[in-house]
Amino acid sequence: MVTSMNAPQHNQYDILIGCYSIAGKRDRNEDFAAVRQPQGSLLAEKGVLALVADGVSSGIGGFEAAKTTGGVLMHDFYDTAATWEVSVSLDRILQAQNAWLYARGTGANVADATSGSFATTLTAINLRGHFFTVAHVGDTRAYLYRKQKLDRLTRDHVHSIKDLSNVLTRAMGVDEHLLVDYAQGMIEVGDIYIIISDGVYKALKDKDLAAFLSNTSTALNTNTANEHDHINQLADDLAAQICQKALDNGSNDNISATVLIVRSLGEQDLRDTLQHARLASVPNLLKTGDQIDGLTVLNKVADNGFNLLYQVENAATGQKYALKTLSPKVASQMDEREALAHEIWLGHRIEGVFGAEHFPHIAHSPLPASTFYGLFDWHEGQSLEKLIDKKQLLPVKQTVKLGISLCKTLSAMSRLRVTHRDIKPANLHLGDDGMLRLIDWGSALSGFERGTLGARAAGTPSYMPAELWQNVTPDHASDVYAACVTLYELATGHLPYGIVEPYQTGVFARTPKAPSRLRPEIPKWLDQLLLKGVSTDQSARFTTAEELMIALENGDRMSFIPVSTTPLLMRDRMTVLKVLLALSVFINFMLICTMLVMPKIS
Repeated sequence: MVTSMNAPQHNQYDILIGCYSIAGKRDRNEDFAAVRQPQGSLLAEKGVLALVADGVSSGIGGFEAAKTTGGVLMHDFYDTAATWEVSVSLDRILQAQNAWLYARGTGANVADATSGSFATTLTAINLRGHFFTVAHVGDTRAYLYRKQKLDRLTRDHVHSIKDLSNVLTRAMGVDEHLLVDYAQGMIEVGDIYIIISDGVYKALKDKDLAAFLSNTSTALNTNTANEHDHINQLADDLAAQICQKALDNGSNDNISATVLIVRSLGEQDLRDTLQHARLASVPNLLKTGDQIDGLTVLNKVADNGFNLLYQVENAATGQKYALKTLSPKVASQMDEREALAHEIWLGHRIEGVFGAEHFPHIAHSPLPASTFYGLFDWHEGQSLEKLIDKKQLLPVKQTVKLGISLCKTLSAMSRLRVTHRDIKPANLHLGDDGMLRLIDWGSALSGFERGTLGARAAGTPSYMPAELWQNVTPDHASDVYAACVTLYELATGHLPYGIVEPYQTGVFARTPKAPSRLRPEIPKWLDQLLLKGVSTDQSARFTTAEELMIALENGDRMSFIPVSTTPLLMRDRMTVLKVLLALSVFINFMLICTMLVMPKIS
């Protein structure tokens, strides 16, 4: 039986699907072949599913087992939870179906199965995003044809003894406990995935199968094929040709084939990036001159114990990049893998919406990534932290200009509901092109991150508002506060509350110095703006980047309500009481000393 659900779609994610199944020289076709490519959001969520099931017995039981197993999988897979991994969804369905087949059949050994038993082989392939997943039990086969090379993705579950090579050791409905083989890997444009029944491969050698696939691959890459509407038929034609060739070669069994041809892939989503982070290895420590995926390592830029940053160069074009990966010391820590994967995906997402003007540009490796890393465009320049460390205070007008640029970045982030959580001079890169870019998104929150990332401590205490130490969730307003602290430091060379240690909230009891006291050329309006921005009173601060940007753009024409200085007794009553107590003790001590040294009056 053959089923093909929904025609291929011509969009950014383009997979051609083909399906063919015939009885051959048998009176009855006990194979079930199907491909499903859903529409819209379901395609992005669940992807394309293809399968071939081959009923074991020659009676009604084998046909029903193949048909029900294939039909149930095709239907139920698209109803499983979106949060489940593909292999989890497949396994839960197959385990339930196996229990039903086993209960309905005899439960006998496959070699002794009667026409009344309900057993079938099954091989399924799912293409979702940039990854494929194979589920397999029995002796149907899955192949991948890539770059003129044919690889088998499954192994036959048959006896190793030659005389028993036709006897299955595993099949659906045979054993109470089902063991399914799973395989996963990355998809590449041009891949051809096929599933065939034993009626095909027993009559068609791998070299002949590869020849068919080579012809199809060539047709896809020629202008002639693209000039005709028949390109949609290529997958169906390939499946039919494979089956017909097996029949011509003398196959005496049912013959089935399903085909998936990858024409184009969309951008990676977070699931793709997380999957790559879980499966890929981390590069070994790299040194100058090492090669990785067509890139030459120029030098190591940074190592914080968790992440490594290298400057690399495309050996072919000379283009320089920043390569960020994990330290081998934390390569086994899944939360660190997920954090970097989230940062890479977030870079794609932000750039895709707003471009790369104020953000790190996600680049593509000249070759498919062999290991887990993120690649960013390299920009000559330096961080604002280095300028501050060199005591190189920028002109006030340039500081204001950089503040406006930072506000535009924060405004774009807020529209995507992204919180950076670690805005500070060290994470602001001023390029030689004059562009200010916000870097290091490893702690950012997007609403799509894993729970472990959201729960991780993040941020630098000196740039965090006091309320964050009371278990308040960071948000856009806390990023705006950090931006104001950064501008205060950039304008004066000093932090408003000095260097703050974790939970050292007592430092917020004092009012920061007016910036003009530290740098006389700072105008009064900027004085008031910066004091407002770093106020300990949440209600007095800027709450959005747009509000801060308007103030910076029009500050000399705006009047700010001066930030009121709250009396110390109101800000920190306990400190006042301690001071009064100490003063009282001191006065009493002095009185006692005075009485002891005074001459006695006789």
